[in-house]
Amino acid sequence: MKMKPTTLVFCAAASVLLLAGCGATGTVGASGESGAGTTPATAATPAPAPTATLYMDFTNGSETETVNQVPYEYEGTLTPEILLQGLSETTGLDFFATVTQADGKVTVDWQNDSTLLYGLDEREQKQEYYFYDAQTLDWFMLDTASRTLRENLGAEAVYYTMDNGGALTVPDLWPVSTFAADTPYEGSTAYYAASGGGDGLTTAQRQQAEDFCNAFFGGLDGDLSFNGNVGGFAQYFFTGADGTQAALQFGHQEGDSMYFITVVDNKVTEYVVAFGDTITIKDSTGKTYTPDTWRG
Repeated sequence: MKMKPTTLVFCAAASVLLLAGCGATGTVGASGESGAGTTPATAATPAPAPTATLYMDFTNGSETETVNQVPYEYEGTLTPEILLQGLSETTGLDFFATVTQADGKVTVDWQNDSTLLYGLDEREQKQEYYFYDAQTLDWFMLDTASRTLRENLGAEAVYYTMDNGGALTVPDLWPVSTFAADTPYEGSTAYYAASGGGDGLTTAQRQQAEDFCNAFFGGLDGDLSFNGNVGGFAQYFFTGADGTQAALQFGHQEGDSMYFITVVDNKVTEYVVAFGDTITIKDSTGKTYTPDTWRG
C-alpha cells in the first residue's frame, strides 16, 4: 500500500525580499535593531494540510452505534476517491470502487478485487481492524464507506452497485445480501431492525449457550451478543471478563448440536458441541471431552 507523501514548503528571504510563491504558506518579515545589518532568513510556518474525517463504523447492526473518527490528511481537492484511498491506507482493507457524484448522490460501484467482494486473501490484518468473520468485515466496509462519504461530501444518499451499475450482491451477508442499484444504502442497523433481529433460538437455548461459554472458559463471566445468521447458523460473539473472545455458530441440522469456533492467536480451531444432560465437546480428530477434561 503506497503511503501518500506530505510536502512541506519552506520560504527563506533576506530582510528586504519576499520570495515568489510564499504568500500562500506564510509571510517573511524583516526585524532587528537599527544599524544591525541584514537579519538571518526566517522559515515561514507552512499552512496545515487539509484534513478529512474517516468514520470507522463497527456498529454491525446494533442499535447502539460504535463509530471511531480518524483524521486523514490529503492534498488538493477532496474527492470520493481520496476518501476511499484513506480508508484503504488506514484499515489495510481494499476499498476499491469506481465512484460517481450527481445531484447530491454518490454511487459506489464496488470492484471485484475489493476486499468486500474478493475477501481477505492471505494478508496480515491490522490489529485495530482485525475481523474474525466475513460478515462483520463486510458490514464494517459497507457502513464505513457510506458514513465517510456522506459526512465529508455532504451527500444526501449513497448507492451501492457492482459490475458497472448492477445490483450489489455480497454472498452470505445477513439479513440482507443484495442491494438494489436504485435504492439508497440504509446501514446495517436499519437492515437488522427490518428483519426483526430474530435468531431462531429460544430463550432456553440462548441461556444454554451462555452457560456453555462460561463452562468452556473455566467459569468466566462474560457477555454473549447476537451477530446475525451466517450460512444457516445463528452466530454469537462471546467476550469474557478477562478479554477472552470467541465466535459461536448454532445450528439444528444434527439434532441439538452446534458448531463452536474459537480463535486463538489468529488460528481457528473448530469443535462440534452436543447439548444434552451434559455438554460434550468433540474436536476435529473425533476425540470427545467434557469442559473439565478439555481444560485439563
